[in-house]
Amino acid sequence: MFAPPPNFFRVKPLMIAGTILLALAIAFAGRTFIASQQGTDAQSRAQTNRASAVIVQTAPANVGPISSVYGYAGQVQAAQQVSVVPRTSGIVKDILVDVGQTVRQGQVIATLDPGALPQQVEQARANLLSANVKLQQVRTGARPEDIAAAQAQVDQAVARLSGLRTPRSEDVALPRQPWTRRPPDST
Repeated sequence: MFAPPPNFFRVKPLMIAGTILLALAIAFAGRTFIASQQGTDAQSRAQTNRASAVIVQTAPANVGPISSVYGYAGQVQAAQQVSVVPRTSGIVKDILVDVGQTVRQGQVIATLDPGALPQQVEQARANLLSANVKLQQVRTGARPEDIAAAQAQVDQAVARLSGLRTPRSEDVALPRQPWTRRPPDST
């Protein structure tokens, strides 16, 4: 039969290790080459993007004939934002300022629709009057407990009345700093 030479088992592991090292070296070299090609492509794309960027200058508008029209895409953002928080909620009945108008602190900018609130205020006033009448009746010939109970009803009616107040135009207040609301640019 066939018998392998005595140094065959020593040479085979070395050949396997050498083949693996050669394959790893080829894979590393290929990966490095591909990465350098992709880096070159990315650099050329970045240079193309920089070359295609256009700087736009703005100028004040003048009245006159239109000589040419340009269109640009972009975003317009306000330099300052102001949140208007009214003291009460409701439906806006009237807006008293225009877009772009300068407003000052304390200036009324909107009025609210009072809705059913005036009727509720009148009902609370009637309840207060009724409670005062009962209090007077009790004071004329009643015990201290009855007087205290009637006084509690009057106090409760006063509290309800003060809680229901008709919204006034000054209920919509401005922040402390003056601001100007500008119309959006039509670009």
